[in-house]
Amino acid sequence: MPKVSEEFLLARRKEIIDACAKLYETMNLKEAGCMNRVLWDILMVALFLAVMDFHAIPKLLHEVLGLLLPLAVFVHLFLNRRWFPTLSRGKWDVMRVLGASVNFLLMMCLVLVAATGVCLSNHLFKDMIPLDLQRSITLHRMHVSLPFAMLILMGIHLGLHWQGWRQRLLNFFHGETYVYRIGSIVIGMAMVGTGIYASLQNRIGDRLLMKHIFATPATDLPGAIYALLLLAIFAMYACLGNWVREMVQHRGRGHEERQAPHGS
Repeated sequence: MPKVSEEFLLARRKEIIDACAKLYETMNLKEAGCMNRVLWDILMVALFLAVMDFHAIPKLLHEVLGLLLPLAVFVHLFLNRRWFPTLSRGKWDVMRVLGASVNFLLMMCLVLVAATGVCLSNHLFKDMIPLDLQRSITLHRMHVSLPFAMLILMGIHLGLHWQGWRQRLLNFFHGETYVYRIGSIVIGMAMVGTGIYASLQNRIGDRLLMKHIFATPATDLPGAIYALLLLAIFAMYACLGNWVREMVQHRGRGHEERQAPHGS
C-alpha cells in the first residue's frame, strides 16, 4: 500500500471541509427538508404502486408491503405536521375546503383498505381472523376497489399542491424556458391520453362501483407494465387537480379585481 504524506491528508481534509461549507451555503436547512419530503413522497407512491401490483408479487410480500404503507403515510404526515395547526387558523376558502376534503377521504380509504386487508389476510393474520370475515365478498370488493379511489385522490392531492413542485422544476430548468413550456404541454397531453387508456384497461369505473371483478385486460399484462398504467392514472388525476387549482385561483383573482374599488 503506498505511503500517504501528512501534507496530502491535510490538503484532502481541507478540500472536504471547503466543499461541505460551500454546500451548506448554497443549500439551507429548509431546502434540505423539502428535498427529504420530496424523496419520501416518491418512495411512498412507489410503495403504493407495488402494493397495488398484487398479481405480480407473492401474496406474503403483498401483505408485508401493505403493512409498511400506513407507516410510510404516518412518516409523510409527520414530515408535513405543520399543516395540522393551520386548520384552526385563517379563512376557509374553496382551495382549503377542497384540499382538506381530499386529505380526509384519503385517510378514510387508507384505514378501510388496511382494515379489510387484515381481515382477508392469508398469511400474517390468518389464524387471528374469523373464517366468515376471511371469506366476506363485501370486504374483498372494498379491499380491491378502494385502492383505485386512493390512486385518484393521491393524484388530485398532488395536483392541488403542484405549485411547489412546479417551482422546483423551474429552478431545474433555470426559469420558464421554451423547452419547459413545450415539454409541459407535451407531457401533460401524454399523461392524460395514457391515463384514459389505463383507466379503460383497468375498468376503473366498475372498480369504483365495487363490482366483483376477477381480472381486467390490465391484469393480464406484465407486472411492470401494469404498474406503469397505474402511474399513468395517478398522473392524469394530478393534471386534473392542477387544472382545478388553477381554475379556482383564477376565479378568485377575478373576484378580487371586481370587488376592488375603481379609480376615479
